Amino acid sequence: MEIGCPNCGSDVAQLADLDTDVGGTFNKVFEIPAEFADYDQLVIRLTQPKKGIFVERVFNNFTFYSK
Repeated sequence: MEIGCPNCGSDVAQLADLDTDVGGTFNKVFEIPAEFADYDQLVIRLTQPKKGIFVERVFNNFTFYSK
């Protein structure tokens, strides 16, 4: 699994490999590396190397201020 911010010009960081051993749907919670803490947008890529398949998800972090 990789995480990065292409719009910020950051390098991609490698995260721990995931293996459910059963396929299908699963949930995984992980810490965002400190180097990305202040970024407004992150892209996470999950790759299934043996099949050459990957999925990318974009996450936006917006802070809304109210008066």
